[in-house]
Amino acid sequence: MSTPWLFLDMNAFFASVEQQENPALRGVPTIVVPTLADTTCAIAASYEAKRFGIRTGTGVREAKALCPGLRIVDARTGVYRRYHKAIVDLLNQRFATIRVLSVDEMACRLSPLLRETPEEIGRLVKADIRANLGDCLTCSVGVAPNIFLAKVASEMEKPDGLVVLRDEDIPERLYGLNLRDLPGIGRKMLTRLQVNRIMTVKDLYDASYPDLKSATGSVVGKRWWFMLRGSQEVDYGAEAEAPRQSIGHSHVLPPRLRDRPGATSVLLRLLSKALRRMRSYGQAASSLNIYIQYVRPGSAQRARHSAKHSWHAHIVQSPADDDLKWFRAAREQLRDMEYPEPGFVPLLVGVTLGQLCDFEDVTLSLFDRTTKLHALSAAVDRLNARFPNGVDLASVYWLRRQGPDPISFGASLLKEDHDLLTP
Repeated sequence: MSTPWLFLDMNAFFASVEQQENPALRGVPTIVVPTLADTTCAIAASYEAKRFGIRTGTGVREAKALCPGLRIVDARTGVYRRYHKAIVDLLNQRFATIRVLSVDEMACRLSPLLRETPEEIGRLVKADIRANLGDCLTCSVGVAPNIFLAKVASEMEKPDGLVVLRDEDIPERLYGLNLRDLPGIGRKMLTRLQVNRIMTVKDLYDASYPDLKSATGSVVGKRWWFMLRGSQEVDYGAEAEAPRQSIGHSHVLPPRLRDRPGATSVLLRLLSKALRRMRSYGQAASSLNIYIQYVRPGSAQRARHSAKHSWHAHIVQSPADDDLKWFRAAREQLRDMEYPEPGFVPLLVGVTLGQLCDFEDVTLSLFDRTTKLHALSAAVDRLNARFPNGVDLASVYWLRRQGPDPISFGASLLKEDHDLLTP
């Protein structure tokens, strides 16, 4: 197997970190939530909790009913980032090429000069993590000709598994999997494939290049055709290189922030993070969508009421990427925020920057301050990359104490860390 990839998937990462940090949680069903409230959901569940049918996305109220002895832990972003960095540091000691795909997933290229077999390397990586971070931190490891197949291999044995797929194992060893076992095939994509008479992994593998492109309705089919055959030219994660059409964040408000000032503060905090992400991609936005979902406290029909009661604002202006211009526009809309009727409070808030384009393609006016504001925001971003969350607009700096730090499984939240940690 020439230059294979090792895929590392941390098992129940946030929950495992909490169990490592707090011995009282070890062996106990535990979930991690973004805020301590029954209206939110689990963002991670320990394997003890999973045995009761609790998964990521399970509502807290439902989780309590499934497991009366459940322990619920408030998420701690900084702690998870620290463990994430420690894992990447360990990988840097063994591998020259590392791709950080998310907060709990990394891919490492195995050098042909290594003396150890892929199985031995996998066991060494698992031992490194346990020895340096603790026995609660386990991972599933897959090794295969490319990142896509290595990820598939890592899913074959969970938790704490180790699976190696060699060239001679492909495609036969994949045929025992379901289509939903492959990355990128959700319910909608599964329906598209089934409509095109692709019912099994074998059907997917046997489909021609044009048929796959037609079935998926996008270049995804092209990528799958190559990735299933072990190609490294087109591989898992390539979707991230496609031009982004929008960037957004949303957050469930903790009970103490379910009022107008709380919703406003968190929305502006989310907007700040979205703008920082957008600038890191070298893009500018022409539109902003603000969304607030309301709920009646104590209502037995919470979900039904929330679906019917929401507030939207849509803002369109000339392309810009700076905080000052978008904050001014957002504040004007938020001043007009209306509650649907007495007795409702904001529960979920979100922002989305849309109509994205490359900043270098923006036509600038001689009479506006776009260039100067862009330079100012870029300078602040560089300072924050060196001193995390050290600088912000004076008018919103205080919001850091009010708006919680969102947690993301994707790599975007950690981008500034990746630049320092990966070769």
